[in-house]
Amino acid sequence: MLLDELGSYLTNQGLVGGSTGWRLFEGFIPATPDQVVVLLDAPSGEPREYAYLLRRPHFQVLVRGGPRTDGDSLTAARTQIIAILAALDGLVNTTLGSPGVYYPYIWAIGGMADATWDVNQRPEFRQNYRCAREA
Repeated sequence: MLLDELGSYLTNQGLVGGSTGWRLFEGFIPATPDQVVVLLDAPSGEPREYAYLLRRPHFQVLVRGGPRTDGDSLTAARTQIIAILAALDGLVNTTLGSPGVYYPYIWAIGGMADATWDVNQRPEFRQNYRCAREA
């Protein structure tokens, strides 16, 4: 599935998991921990009937940092979403996941949204993407 393949890619790129301090979640935004990267499905606006062999899904990356009281949390979250943007935007002719799904392209849509703050005063950044993926 799309989010699994993207999650594996970000893990293999060293952007989440392990000793990075960033926990990866797919499909939902958890209440804890503070510092997370979340992959979410997003509506594409295209009827699925158009794509028999190639799907063009949209997805969103959300990065949430630590509480506002931590002065570096905003900078850390911004740095993380920019690193993910650099890893994903413009990725072409790539096979992701196991057994491997071909992605002709992954593109960022628009600019990165300015930081918002969740109810626990943690900064969140979001970036939307469009990709083409073999069906």
